[in-house]
Amino acid sequence: MTNNNIDMKIKRYSKRLKNTLIITFIALLLLPVIATGILFLAVVSDKDYVRFDITKLQNSACDVTFTDAWGNKINVAPTFNKRVGVDFKNLNGYTIDAFICTEDKRFFRHNGVDLVRVVKSLAKDILSGSFVEGASTITQQLVKNVFLTNKKSVKRKVNEVLLALNQILEAYLNTVYFGGDAYGLQNASRYYYGVEATELTLAQSAGLAGLLKAPNNYSPYVNFDSFNQRKDLVLSLMLKCEKITQNQYYDAQAEIISIGGIEGVSGQQNYIFAALNEAAELLNTSVFNLYGKNCKIETYYNADTQKALTDAIDLDFTKTIKGANSDKCGIVLNNKTHGIEAYYGKSFGNLLNRMINAGSALKPLGVYAPALDIGAISTVTPVLDEPTNFGGGFKPSNYRDNYLGWTTVRKAVEQSLNVPAVKTLNAIGTSRCAYYLNKNGFSIDKNKANLTLALGNIEGGCSFFQLLDGYATLSNGGMYAKSGFVRAIYLDDKLIYSRHIIPKGVFSESTAFLMTDMLIDVTNNGTAKTLKNFDYQIAGKTGTVGQRKGDNTDAIFCGYTTEHTFLFWLGCDTTDAFDSNITGGNQPVKIAKNFLDNFYSTSPQNFEQPISVKKIRLDRVLLNENQQIAVANVNIGENEIIEDYFAVSYIPKEISARKKDNLINKPISLDAEYDNRLIILRSNYSNSKIYKLTQNSKKLLAVDKSAIDKDINLGGVNNYYAEIIIKGQKHTSKTVSVYVEKIQKNNDIEVPKQPEQQKNIQ
Repeated sequence: MTNNNIDMKIKRYSKRLKNTLIITFIALLLLPVIATGILFLAVVSDKDYVRFDITKLQNSACDVTFTDAWGNKINVAPTFNKRVGVDFKNLNGYTIDAFICTEDKRFFRHNGVDLVRVVKSLAKDILSGSFVEGASTITQQLVKNVFLTNKKSVKRKVNEVLLALNQILEAYLNTVYFGGDAYGLQNASRYYYGVEATELTLAQSAGLAGLLKAPNNYSPYVNFDSFNQRKDLVLSLMLKCEKITQNQYYDAQAEIISIGGIEGVSGQQNYIFAALNEAAELLNTSVFNLYGKNCKIETYYNADTQKALTDAIDLDFTKTIKGANSDKCGIVLNNKTHGIEAYYGKSFGNLLNRMINAGSALKPLGVYAPALDIGAISTVTPVLDEPTNFGGGFKPSNYRDNYLGWTTVRKAVEQSLNVPAVKTLNAIGTSRCAYYLNKNGFSIDKNKANLTLALGNIEGGCSFFQLLDGYATLSNGGMYAKSGFVRAIYLDDKLIYSRHIIPKGVFSESTAFLMTDMLIDVTNNGTAKTLKNFDYQIAGKTGTVGQRKGDNTDAIFCGYTTEHTFLFWLGCDTTDAFDSNITGGNQPVKIAKNFLDNFYSTSPQNFEQPISVKKIRLDRVLLNENQQIAVANVNIGENEIIEDYFAVSYIPKEISARKKDNLINKPISLDAEYDNRLIILRSNYSNSKIYKLTQNSKKLLAVDKSAIDKDINLGGVNNYYAEIIIKGQKHTSKTVSVYVEKIQKNNDIEVPKQPEQQKNIQ
């Protein structure tokens, strides 16, 4: 082969290789376009693809219809449900810059879609195997809120990008959530500063822009220091982006921002806000996605209940140690429907998802009702209330270090004693209590529960609604059902959600009644006795939580009648506290009284004793002095009888009225001041006698059963003993068998004659 032929072949191969490389290079260049085209076709052909509709933005703040418990339209809509927009052209330039520098500093360069951030986020999602990156611009956030669901996927991200190309900043600022009751920049300006959005200063603008990351956490009403720090951060970002000068930065930092919005957030607005959020959760969508549609939300709202609740809360002016207004919450639940009739959150943060420590308000649900349900205790079970070390440094104390010694479960509940509650929990185990609480709608890891659970300590806390629902379980005979604001939801007159309640058993009917009966004692004689003068039964429990001794952070009262269950709470910011006078038995109970004073036009019925509960006669002496539960037999006198309720499944066995060892050699000490004594035998035993002891002899003073209720005139200043015959055996009683009163000399008192057969009884 000649050199020429070789050269020709090399040239042909080179040309072919060059063409191949060019084609390959072009293919590589076109590959992203092809892939994007394929993805685009996949997105637009997907059944869930959302097409852009400008009317959705124009109507994104239009009214959603709400109806009350009877289907009547609720006429007054909250501020976020009114279109209160602001014209983009009328805003100060620094106001717009504050949001752009904070949320999307490349906004004006990418025209709504930041491809760099989108590619980065998609790459991270592919590498991680999950959809964790948002990378949304302002406009992408807007369309996600208005058009799309919260489901993360590549298709959703592409759909979001396609829609974002058509959006504008104005729509974003008029719909974004700023916390509390404020949707949109205009509402937020009024809510926080009491000014129009067009009047915002640089510092005020930066403050609002800083809220968007976590509106309720950075709210100046909740934590002004955090709000101020976020404001300064936004100002620094604006300086970095060269949107403000160094002097403007310093001036804005130094500006004193006055917090105080336009008043007018009503209880009705609180209720609708809660119902709207619940509706969005039920439909697994955003609040914004309910706008722009023919949406009707049927609720359990009762205007009369709401007015009574709002008026009661507004009468409270509790302040924190720092002088701030207390946060307040009130909820009223209809026991029959399990629907919330009224709700009011007097707070500048969103109380709907706030988690609290319930304090002693958790004791009935987490300690005593579970112990009753398994028969571990009764209402009269004796318990020693004294300072106790439970190990690990846990030494709970009672309020003001007041201890009762030997007492009963009923008294411990009435007076909200901490030590008996912990002892009861320790006896039945934390796992069992966690089990019952979880059946009641709580979320507790039984492996992490400890004895502090008896004092309301749940890891992560509990919500107001979990606590409310737990008490509703007691008011409904032990049957649990989750409460709710929403009865039904309609879109374009088509029913898409309807609430169906299927109650589940948590406690037996007898347990619910016994616990209720003890909680009635709380409102009659205990920590909530402010409610004792109503002409119907109210059951309830107070709770107080403190960061340290003397400083309280939460005060709560949960109560119920046969018709309604209600909750009242006062709280404050974690950096603040109340003084020791703010307790669950004080302000929340007063709010409850104010509410009930104006609520019922007809008194509710009393709680009905179920057939699974029986009232039993008990021996008071054995119960109070010897700490034994004894069913009274027929020989005990009426003055030594008490009655209480027992579950039929756990009625104590009948035993002898008194045990010998507890009755021998107990002297009756008489007052030596008087010569004449009146001693009345209070027991009703047959063959009861009273002796006078003088040195080595004793004189029988009364021997006949017929003389039991008669007065006996005794002289002298000696010790006396009462001797009782029980089943043929003699027992000597203690002081409680008689009592002594002064009588006038020469009183004509009949002394019964001694029967002959008892003359020589030793």
